[in-house]
Amino acid sequence: MWCVRKRFTFRQRNSSGAEIAEHASDEAITPREIDVLRLIARGNANKIIAAELSLTEETVKSHIRNILSKLGLTTGPTPSL
Repeated sequence: MWCVRKRFTFRQRNSSGAEIAEHASDEAITPREIDVLRLIARGNANKIIAAELSLTEETVKSHIRNILSKLGLTTGPTPSL
């Protein structure tokens, strides 16, 4: 999880919102994905996010993959996603 959050934060600091939006897909981020994103932004691990939202860790990971895909971001090969 740390790697995903770190890469996302790095990209945010080095890209304007407009640049990120240019690479985003036409799919909107769902309300549930926004919930996950808010908890990630607070520094929570997947396990904590899953417990907070009554989801499995696999579902949280799926939401994270969807968010990154929709924003046109990648995590690189990490076992922690």
